[in-house]
Amino acid sequence: MNFFYKKKEKLVFWEELFYFFFSLTTVAIFLEIIFPRIILAYLNINYLILATTLSGLYLLIKNKSK
Repeated sequence: MNFFYKKKEKLVFWEELFYFFFSLTTVAIFLEIIFPRIILAYLNINYLILATTLSGLYLLIKNKSK
């Protein structure tokens, strides 16, 4: 029983991580539109978009296997 709880807890972690990356990407792009080079001076947005895409693909693959 405890094994299934940990498995579900791991999936919730990945969901929350995807939501975090998605909201951070949205805010970063919005800030780049309003104030150019405010984010790009410190962080490349491409890496953030890549992390968002990879976490989203992981969630899709895990949810498909259910």
